[in-house]
Amino acid sequence: MGLGAGLFWTAEISMNNILMFGLPLRDILDDLFWAVIALIILGASLQWTYKTNDIHIGMNVGFWSGLSSGAIACLTGLIFVVFGMPLLLHDPLNLAEWSARGATSGAPNMAVYFAYQTLAGALGHLVVLGAMMGLVLGLLGGALGKVGYVLRKKLRAKHT
Repeated sequence: MGLGAGLFWTAEISMNNILMFGLPLRDILDDLFWAVIALIILGASLQWTYKTNDIHIGMNVGFWSGLSSGAIACLTGLIFVVFGMPLLLHDPLNLAEWSARGATSGAPNMAVYFAYQTLAGALGHLVVLGAMMGLVLGLLGGALGKVGYVLRKKLRAKHT
């Protein structure tokens, strides 16, 4: 599940840095990608807990799915820093940010500024949107899967 979610992160990051939609469309699409990724992680966690009746398995599936998806997103961001800097430097939203904040940030030039900005985003995907979100969704999916398992067991007991 982490690979699939990670590929969605790659699509979202690529969309932002290659297609360069303007606002508010970019934010709307980002939110949709985030929701799909969260549902993938939550669904996997819930499914594994329901199958195994073990909340810890659901939590582990959530955490590892989140962490692996975040690692793929992080790698995608780093690839953009190394190979896609011309794209980052021509994005109208990035140019507006550089004019508003970057030029006075003390960064030697725009490429260095966006290298650091993209690195921060990549690490944020790894830690916050990867490991931490995976842990929270794993806990939620584990709890919901456990409740579903118990309810299914009670319904079966009623009908026998």
